[in-house]
Amino acid sequence: MKYFFILLSVYLIAPPTSSAHETEKIDGLWRTACMVDIGSFLSQIHLKNGTFKIKEWDYPVGDLTCAFPRSVSVIEGLVDLPAPNHIDYLRVKHIITPLTRDVADHYNKIWPAGLCGFKDWKARVSKNVPLDCHGHTVTYSIYKIENRLLHLGAGYGDDDGSTPEKRHGDWGHAYFRIAQQP
Repeated sequence: MKYFFILLSVYLIAPPTSSAHETEKIDGLWRTACMVDIGSFLSQIHLKNGTFKIKEWDYPVGDLTCAFPRSVSVIEGLVDLPAPNHIDYLRVKHIITPLTRDVADHYNKIWPAGLCGFKDWKARVSKNVPLDCHGHTVTYSIYKIENRLLHLGAGYGDDDGSTPEKRHGDWGHAYFRIAQQP
């Protein structure tokens, strides 16, 4: 679940001003392997023509093969590459779906008002949550592609991605392997 919040911080800005060359280089469907160092999760990000869609599955701790997801989060929006290795996201839609009753019950009990202000979560029922739930509506980050792997920035301390001046400065733990190019 901790990676869920790290990856949620990767959601960005419009209108796209990227050059065609930059966009072509990053466009595609990118996926992580099953990540198990702090809980288990799988993620994918689809970047195409100035848009993004991130889908992330959360798995129970100890699920080393990422076989039994507990929840799924889908975030869509616009992406901009304003400078070399800079990536900015503007979230326009965020949907969370708890897949088990235990997770739905947990979402109802966390924070005084439940997860993202909802206290009526149910298993396998999706909710379109507020765009500022779990982070900024616009996130300013960094990226690099090395050996066909996409690395995205992550926010730590003052580099939380909330403004261009606070653009992520460190690399996240997850990397994405290209699964499909346009």
